Amino acid sequence: RPQGRFNINFPVIIKPMTEDASFGIDFESVAWDAQAAFDRMAYIIEKYRQPAIVEEFLVGRELTVGLIGNDILEALPVSEIDFSSIDDPYRRILTYEAKWMVDSPLYRATQSICPADLSDEEAEHVLMVASDAYRAVSLRDYGRIDIRYVGGIPFVIEVNESPDLAEDAGFAKASAVAGYSYARMIERILDVALIRHGYI
Repeated sequence: RPQGRFNINFPVIIKPMTEDASFGIDFESVAWDAQAAFDRMAYIIEKYRQPAIVEEFLVGRELTVGLIGNDILEALPVSEIDFSSIDDPYRRILTYEAKWMVDSPLYRATQSICPADLSDEEAEHVLMVASDAYRAVSLRDYGRIDIRYVGGIPFVIEVNESPDLAEDAGFAKASAVAGYSYARMIERILDVALIRHGYI
């Protein structure tokens, strides 16, 4: 049984530390007390053979920011996951089902909107936080920062060092809004990588 006191506010969301693509994330990932949190951590450790991350669950808008570059960063337009058809704020999460199972109602209920409905000032703040997070963990060439936007404050919830570059994925969609064709997006990422290695 869990012992001691925990300096964390419940509910929390619990995720595998080194997975991506929402592996290990479902509605059972949200824990409302210490016992449920320990049970979920044990499940993650046993099933995925890795530590679990425990984060305070933040009720707010979910934004994503794609970035390209190294010394100089180019931020793509901010995207937002549209959770408006999901009434329960604690089910407004990108589960594996919502992200990948195209025949699922959850998949249809979690589409992205780009650009997100933000004022210029709000978008600038979000992009600044995303850029700071990108630099803080020394991402290279391209990446995506996931943010929960709560009361005008962007909270970084995940840093993705190699987000999906498929044509129907969020990074490519945001690139298209920025004016890139799919081929040009790939070329742009390759260019900054080659510059970093001193080839061009």
